[in-house]
Amino acid sequence: MGSIIGSINHELNSTRSALWYEGASGTHRTDAWAERLRCFIGLSEMLAEQARLEEDEPQGRQPQTVLTDPAARPAVPPDAVMRPGKAGNARPQQAQIAPRALLTEVARRAHFAAHETVYKKFRAEREGPIARWAGTDEAIKPRNALIAEAKIVSFWAYREGVLQIAGKFDMNLPEVAEAYLRALAAWAGDDVPLAACRPAGPPACVAEDMAVLAMLWTQHYHHGVSESPEWATRRGAAAPRAAARGREKDPVTEKAEQLERLAGIVVTSVLEDPTITPAGAFDVVREDLAKLLAEPADPLADQLSRAAAQLSDRILHQVPGDPILTPQQASRLLTALSGLSGLLAPVAAGIPQGADRSGVAHGGGR
Repeated sequence: MGSIIGSINHELNSTRSALWYEGASGTHRTDAWAERLRCFIGLSEMLAEQARLEEDEPQGRQPQTVLTDPAARPAVPPDAVMRPGKAGNARPQQAQIAPRALLTEVARRAHFAAHETVYKKFRAEREGPIARWAGTDEAIKPRNALIAEAKIVSFWAYREGVLQIAGKFDMNLPEVAEAYLRALAAWAGDDVPLAACRPAGPPACVAEDMAVLAMLWTQHYHHGVSESPEWATRRGAAAPRAAARGREKDPVTEKAEQLERLAGIVVTSVLEDPTITPAGAFDVVREDLAKLLAEPADPLADQLSRAAAQLSDRILHQVPGDPILTPQQASRLLTALSGLSGLLAPVAAGIPQGADRSGVAHGGGR
């Protein structure tokens, strides 16, 4: 597959989450964004503290704030997402974390006077200069809306690192997918409590990004395939919803769900194995990812290629007295292969089928 990094970066920067993040963190909303970050930092501190309590570690250590203002922390080097994390730490398998009175505790840690301040920021009815990522879907409660945004913001520097390194090295789509899943594993390892916060798993933006990769892969190998209805919806203003059951899935949606499942496995691997590195977490899904993004096989071409290979092998290793081809058969086969070679040459050169050497399609008006 040739390089399509320009399309990948453009599409990844056009998802709902990317547009939401750009708008919410814009300079014209500095004060409102700073308040948002106070909520995310308060959540991160609370989760880290609860995770340590569950590990029964000695008290007295101050919580490590994993999530900080991206503008205030050092920039993440483009190659950081590819660097394996440290293995061999002592933490046990991380169970899901489900804090009680989450909004109240976040409000206290963020130094708001009342928990209603946090509640209003993340409820379905928009209030304030920043719309919540989850949109107006009332089924997504303020608690889960807060967690969803916190995960997205926490993961964003890793995501941006992938795009930087992909552009620097002109990666193709499978390479971008590998770098992305490695970065996802690094995020989960660096912010275990947030990754384990119920609903545990990857940030919600990952599903959209996997849909981008699925769409580009499908368009590359199935010319004329447009965006799937579900993917088009994900790019709109509404929050993503699960596909309807009992309905036949289009190729883009099916592949997107398969990629999303691999992303979930990567995060689960980090939460279940206290010693695993980002590279190790990726290795769990390496083969499955390679199969998902491999170039589709052409059964007819494969059959012909195998037959030619078998015939070549028999000719090269012909046993005395074992007739393979008569001169007449060899002559006919040579003529057929010569004709086939003439037909394949323009296809291999990328010339549209049905076009003559000047590039004008046959069958036009005279």
